[in-house]
Amino acid sequence: MQSFVQDRYFREHVRGGENPRVTAWFFHAYVSHITAPPVLREARALAAFWDKADILAYPQELVVGSLFAAEVAWFHYGDGVVLDRKRLEEYVRQNGLDAQAYGEMADRVEKACYQNPYQPGFRSDRFTEEQKRSLYSTAATSTWFGGHMAMDYEKILKVGLGGYRKELALEKGSHPEAKEFYEALEVTLSAFQRLILRTALVCEQLASCQEEDVLRENMERAALTLRAVAEEPPAGFREALQLVVMVHLCSNADSFGRFDKYLFPFFQRDLEQGRLTEAEALDLLQSLIIKVEQLDQIQNMTLGGVLPDGSGNYTRLTELMLKAVSNMGYKGPNLALRVHPSMPQHFWPLITSSYNMFQS
Repeated sequence: MQSFVQDRYFREHVRGGENPRVTAWFFHAYVSHITAPPVLREARALAAFWDKADILAYPQELVVGSLFAAEVAWFHYGDGVVLDRKRLEEYVRQNGLDAQAYGEMADRVEKACYQNPYQPGFRSDRFTEEQKRSLYSTAATSTWFGGHMAMDYEKILKVGLGGYRKELALEKGSHPEAKEFYEALEVTLSAFQRLILRTALVCEQLASCQEEDVLRENMERAALTLRAVAEEPPAGFREALQLVVMVHLCSNADSFGRFDKYLFPFFQRDLEQGRLTEAEALDLLQSLIIKVEQLDQIQNMTLGGVLPDGSGNYTRLTELMLKAVSNMGYKGPNLALRVHPSMPQHFWPLITSSYNMFQS
């Protein structure tokens, strides 16, 4: 199966491989737009990073999407804009730049950007009493960590990115008082779509230099899949899984949410129409697990549970995901299986098998 080829390549060549180059795409754009409202300067800086960052892909991958970057500054939903001074010094040194000028730019960034009030060095004198109460309550800003979060994958898969663009246009016209907020959303969405198309181009370039037919065809299919989901809703399981991976890569979220629930309709339809076999689906899921491991961060995923009508959500896709985790033997994703009296008894051996492979 192709995922095991990918797994072997990942273990032998990717893990512990070369380090990414130090870059400052986000930092430069943030400085350029530092007088803009925070939501806009963050959106434009993020767009610059997505437009310029190196994209990493391997011809063995069934599911693609990786940014190969060591940025000097970045956006995190829990800490706002984070600046790594030591990495900035390395960037300045490597590129023969003016250390004093960049130090002054770094001072401007740190003075302007949001700060996590629970982290050392928080300067409370920069905020009014009302702002401080808001920050400490974790209730007011888009950049404060309010708990583990997941994207609305169900809606993303239903309407597609083009559907979101149409919805944004309608909402923007209805809320002129929030013009800057909606402009930031448009900037971010456009940049994300460009990133998907850039990733497709990388796959096409990889395909053109492959001697093995299976690898060339794999990259060609990956490129077609990416180009399809850059605008339209996914047509099948592979397209849906690929879009989920791209959204997850760029969202800063640490959870895939109810993974088997929102992907099951695509899985079931493809099986019924002969577009997918269970063996192919398992291969794709195992490729996803390798992609999660590549992130080298805790990534949560929920399976099972019940549906809104009270019936159990224990499907063949749920089983295949448990089997994929057991097969691959990685620490992630961090599974949370919701147990309910409606859960079939044959799930228990799958659960214990996953647990034995370091899942909990």
